[in-house]
Amino acid sequence: MEDPLHPFELHNFLPLSLFGLDVSVNKAVLMMWVVVGLVTLLLMKAGGARALVPSKLQSLAELLVDFIRGIIHDTMGASGMRYFPLISA
Repeated sequence: MEDPLHPFELHNFLPLSLFGLDVSVNKAVLMMWVVVGLVTLLLMKAGGARALVPSKLQSLAELLVDFIRGIIHDTMGASGMRYFPLISA
């Protein structure tokens, strides 16, 4: 009988070890890098051209920031907002 969780196993593309820690690159790590890169590009492009009336891209970036702030406030309360820069980075 085949393992039903087999499709969800993470296989390393690039096995690496750093100071005894496993820092191998797999599908999950690769997708996180892609998402972080895309979000970084979005925020840099949206923040580059400032205008009195925000563009659609600036509105999208603001929506993303407000979403993260809302999650932090709902889970940690007002005192958790001091961790916003750490969590959003």
